[in-house]
Amino acid sequence: MHAMGSPPPAVRVLDLAHGAAHTHILGALARLRIADHVADQPRSVADLARATGAVPDRLDRLLRAATVLGLVQRTAAGMITMTEVGACLRTGPGSLRDFALMLSAPGQLRPLEHLSDAVRGEPAAEAALGQPLWGYYREHPDEGAAFAGAMSGVSAMIAGQVAAAAAVADSRRIVDVGGGHGTLLRALLATAPQAEGEVLDLPEVVTAAPAAERIQFTGGDFLTSVPAGGDVYVLCHVLHDWDDPDAQRILGTCRRAATRGQPAADRGGGAGRPARPGHAGTAGRAHDGDERRPGTQPRPIRPAAGRGWLAAGRGDPAAQRAESAQRPSPLTRRQHARP
Repeated sequence: MHAMGSPPPAVRVLDLAHGAAHTHILGALARLRIADHVADQPRSVADLARATGAVPDRLDRLLRAATVLGLVQRTAAGMITMTEVGACLRTGPGSLRDFALMLSAPGQLRPLEHLSDAVRGEPAAEAALGQPLWGYYREHPDEGAAFAGAMSGVSAMIAGQVAAAAAVADSRRIVDVGGGHGTLLRALLATAPQAEGEVLDLPEVVTAAPAAERIQFTGGDFLTSVPAGGDVYVLCHVLHDWDDPDAQRILGTCRRAATRGQPAADRGGGAGRPARPGHAGTAGRAHDGDERRPGTQPRPIRPAAGRGWLAAGRGDPAAQRAESAQRPSPLTRRQHARP
């Protein structure tokens, strides 16, 4: 028997089975920029149809579905506005519009069609897209830009909490490895007035990053090398996308880069206290790339002696979910193969 007040099991299964439709409803709202169109005031369906080039009655059906999902609401006069949840699709700082665009686009959806094959060991991205995800994004720059924007949006959600917990105020140089557009690094530098920062990411990512005071953007491959001379190296939304050997390889490039720089105090547990083992900075999505055997636990990742490592996770304190973020992804094999 199911618990009182909860939906019957069959209803719950039906709701889960419609998850893909929910994703596409979000994606359609994002592509049509409905949240932007009603940002200043509620608008009629007919007005929104003219603004978006949509067929009025079909747009009305979409908006009714979005109302059921709690994204849209109608006034007594039938005017359309967004709920607090739907307003997260509005463009601007911290927007999740790009996240909705990313998840509803082929680069993320098509590999999921191969999930049952993936758990048998087949590479989902290659089967669905004909190549690893990063190569696909280079050939589909609109989707690649949505991915980068999505990561910035999620980083904005945690940046303040991470910066408050990181204790980097006395840092001289902070290197954000795989740091995208520098959203998290901006927050860290706001607490470290004497520090300079550098973001390393794919060339096509950093060329689209907005300029920022005290931040240098560098294109490259973190499997090979990372900028030297940092006393704090940040890894956020990174390690969970890789199998153990490549995760160790990434951390090895960071250790070698730190060794070439100036000695640094250990970070993560506060001044003079070492970072906790196992809390290498990871958070966010694991779309593919973890080949760890089912049932095995992630190995602790220990900071190099005498070097600084900043654990950046989703929550407060900053690294509290780092190990859970390293659980195996259901889509196996290394889709996220850097060039």
